[in-house]
Amino acid sequence: MKLTEKLIFILIIFFGALLRLYFAFIHPVNSDAAWHLAIAENIAKLGHIPQADTFRHYPFLWHPPLFHLIAAQLYETTSNALIMKFLSPMFGIMTLFISFAFIRYLFRTDIALLTTFFLAITPLNLYFSIISYVGTAITFLTVFCVFLYLKGISDENQKMLILSGLSFGLSILTKATGFAIVFILVIIFGLYYKKKKVKVLYLLLTMFIGFLVGILWYIRPYLAYGNPFGPAAFLFGSTSRRNILEIIITERSYLIFFNQPDRMLAYFWVLSRNSSIISFITPIALSLTFLYGLLELLRRRHDSDTILIAIVFVFTAIVIVYLLDHMEIHGIRLSLPMLPALSGIIAFGVLKLFFSEKINILYSWRLYLLTFLFSLICASSTYAIYEKTYTVSSDIEIIENACIWIDRYTSNSAKLLNDGWRDDVEFLSKRYTVYSGGNSNLSQILQKIQKYNISYLLFQESFGLKEGTIELIDTSTKFTKVYDSDFSIHIYKVNQ
Repeated sequence: MKLTEKLIFILIIFFGALLRLYFAFIHPVNSDAAWHLAIAENIAKLGHIPQADTFRHYPFLWHPPLFHLIAAQLYETTSNALIMKFLSPMFGIMTLFISFAFIRYLFRTDIALLTTFFLAITPLNLYFSIISYVGTAITFLTVFCVFLYLKGISDENQKMLILSGLSFGLSILTKATGFAIVFILVIIFGLYYKKKKVKVLYLLLTMFIGFLVGILWYIRPYLAYGNPFGPAAFLFGSTSRRNILEIIITERSYLIFFNQPDRMLAYFWVLSRNSSIISFITPIALSLTFLYGLLELLRRRHDSDTILIAIVFVFTAIVIVYLLDHMEIHGIRLSLPMLPALSGIIAFGVLKLFFSEKINILYSWRLYLLTFLFSLICASSTYAIYEKTYTVSSDIEIIENACIWIDRYTSNSAKLLNDGWRDDVEFLSKRYTVYSGGNSNLSQILQKIQKYNISYLLFQESFGLKEGTIELIDTSTKFTKVYDSDFSIHIYKVNQ
C-alpha cells in the first residue's frame, strides 16, 4: 500500500475501534447480552461448561459455547466481570482488519478502504460490536473462513484450506448461523471449478474439518430438545415437530413482511423511538449507494462480484426463513455476517458514482463532496448509536434501582415473577426470575406463583400485564407492596 493509503487505513481502524470501545463501556448489559455474560460467568466459576442453562432455566445449555469460553477465560484471567463486555468490540475490530484483506484480495485497495470505512460505521455492525453478543464473532469467523478458502483454492494451498475448515468449525461452535457458510463455499467452488477446474477434494477437505470440529456439540441439544438448534425450533422442528411450511400455511407468517416493514428497517438501521432526523442520513445514503452498486456489479458479472452478491443473498435468505418460521423481528441480526460483503457493494457503488469519468458535473469537486457526505454519515451513525444507547440505558435505569433493592433486602433463594424484563432482572438482581407471560391476568399470575414457588413480584405498570391487573394485585390480601418507584415499578411480597 502507498503511504497515503496506510494512513487512511489506520485512521479508519482507529475511528472504528474508538466507537466500539467507548460505546461498549457506557452501554448497559441487558437482554441477550445479560444471558451470554451469565453463561460465561457461570463457566468461569465452575471451571467447565455447565450441564443446564440456569439463567433461562432450561435443562440443558444448548447455545454453542465458543464465545462464552473466551469470555470466561477473560474473566478468569483478570478476575473482572467488566472485561467480558469488551470481547464483542475486539471481534468487531478484528472484523475490520479481515474485511479489508478480504475485499482487497477480491478487488483493489481503494475499494477495500471504502468497505472498511462503511463497515466501521454501519449501525447494525457497530451496535452488535458494542453489546455482549455473538454476532461480531460469527461475522469475523465467516469472513476469515471465506478469505482463507479463496486463497486456498486459488493457490492450491492445502494449509489455507485446513485453516479455512478450522474457521468454519469454530463458526459453528459460535452460532448455528455458521452452517450458512456451506452454501457460500459451494458457490465459490462452482465459480473456480468452471474457471480453473479445481479439485472437489478442496471443498470436501474444508467441510470435513469444519464439521469434525463443530458438529458434535449439536448432538447435545438434539437429544434434549429434538432439535439440534435448541428449544426454539428453526427449520428442523421442535418437540411439537412443526415445520416452516406448516407455519407459513396455517399461521400466515409471511404477513410479517407486510405488517412490520417499518420495524424491520428500524431494527436493521438501529433506529429507536428517540431517533432524530440526523439518524436517518445513514440509512438513506447507504441504501441508495448499495442499490446502485448492486446494479453495477450485476451488470459486470465478474467472479469477485458474484462472491459478494452470493454472501448477501445467502444470509438474506437465512433471515427471511427465520422471520417466516419465528415471526420475530430480532431475526434480522442473523444478517450480521453479510455486512462486510454488503459494505463492499456500497463501496463499489460510491466509487462508480463519484469517480466515473462519465460524470462531469462537480467531478473536480468529488473529494470535497465525498468528505462532506462521509462526515454526515459518520455523524449520523454515531448519533444513532448514541440514541440507542440512551434509550436502552433509560429503560434499564427504570428497573435497576428495584433490582438493587431486591439484591439487598431479599434472600438469595428468593424467586421473582417479572412481566417482561426477565433477563435484565435476573442479571441485575442475581435472583431466579420467571416470565409472567404476555398479557397475563391475576389468575395466570397465581398459577405461576404456585408452580414456581414465587416469593416476589416485580412489575412495571401498564407493561406486559392485562389492563387492570396491577389494581387487582394492589387490593388483594395475597400480596404486600414493599417497593414503589417514581417510574411505576412495583415490588410485591407474596404472602404465604
